[in-house]
Amino acid sequence: MKVNFYMLMLVVLLSSCSKESSNTQAVVNIISPQLFELYTIPDTVEVDFEVISKSPINYIRISIDNINLVPLTNQAYIYPNDDESVFNTEIFLSNVDDKALLPPYNMHIAIDVGGDVQHNFREITIKKPDKSYEGFIAFSQGSNNSVQMDVYDLNSEIIKSQLYPGYFIVSDISGENNLAYLATSSPNITSAINIDSGNYVWGNMGQLPYPLVFDLIKGSNTLYQSSEMGRIIGFNLKNGLQVFNTKVLSDTIPHNMAVNENFIFADFTLRNPGNKLWISFYRTTGQKYSQFVHEYDTKALFAQNDTAILFCVQGNQSNVINFSIIDNNIIKSTSLDNIAIDQVYSFRDNVFTIVDGNKIISYNNTSGNISNVFEANDTIIDVKYEEISSSYVIALPHEIIMLKTNSSTFKRLTTKNTRIESIELIYK
Repeated sequence: MKVNFYMLMLVVLLSSCSKESSNTQAVVNIISPQLFELYTIPDTVEVDFEVISKSPINYIRISIDNINLVPLTNQAYIYPNDDESVFNTEIFLSNVDDKALLPPYNMHIAIDVGGDVQHNFREITIKKPDKSYEGFIAFSQGSNNSVQMDVYDLNSEIIKSQLYPGYFIVSDISGENNLAYLATSSPNITSAINIDSGNYVWGNMGQLPYPLVFDLIKGSNTLYQSSEMGRIIGFNLKNGLQVFNTKVLSDTIPHNMAVNENFIFADFTLRNPGNKLWISFYRTTGQKYSQFVHEYDTKALFAQNDTAILFCVQGNQSNVINFSIIDNNIIKSTSLDNIAIDQVYSFRDNVFTIVDGNKIISYNNTSGNISNVFEANDTIIDVKYEEISSSYVIALPHEIIMLKTNSSTFKRLTTKNTRIESIELIYK
């Protein structure tokens, strides 16, 4: 009987504990990320989950942790209202010291319910990027009709400096081929330069009678060039052989370009003032697919799947236009009030960085959210995003600075007497 009595007491105690626990226990349904979902640093982890709780939730804390439950990211906090049950946030996974990368990795959701903290985990997969950041190149306009190319190492020390004839137009880079690409006028030439030696590898003179180049954009194996001649030309990245061209559209001039898997999409203007065109070409053949007449001044354009995202100005109004390349029509147009578009860069899918004078502004094309990122003390000339350290590299007229993501403080990398025209980041 004594044994039965103690057993009865244990049952009552366990029942009591179970009842008390159930009052503070929350049911968590993690929607994303998926189990073992792969993320390559740097990346953004979209976190979506549902919480069902009988007791008030004081806070929710979210992070990505290693095997020792050491956070590899900043911890995001959510303080929900009583009627909230579905939550979503973003966790940015930036560069992490190898010593801290101890698998397995878990998205860690800690929920304070009635003073008791409940821990929930979803295992994910993280890997380091295949490439490494090696430094940067600064192109500046020197005196005597010359462009200066300075190559900097990881410590922002110049390891190579050389002059090239001409006036700077545009640049690009192929770190895997160890080549920097430079388009100049007077002389009108597009050239590939070996980053280590500074020597020309190949060059292509502009086509007469309109030799001027407006834009360069790098595809997987091809460097595309928009030419005043009225066509887009493609060169093999390594040897400069011409491997692609569109027909000459004698009355129009291509400017900005974007390339996706199937098409080249470009902004054309008429030689005489008048309407403007968006024209798409088949990427494999160069044949024209379609054209669209419009009245916008196109500042920048990008191609994602079969949608072109265009940043345009009409009068004093800035707009973001989503355009269907396949259907050849405008899907939607979004006004950007009180923003002047000088330049636009795309560092993450559907998130764009707009330069307005001395300001950097982030625009999310999915949500429409706009946020100020940084305000410099001078006009911003160029912006690149350094993926490994999750930093912006920003060129001002006479200095280059590095700004950490979500930070207002910056590090000065270098200053120059000549006017900086562009920067290119070196990855190998």
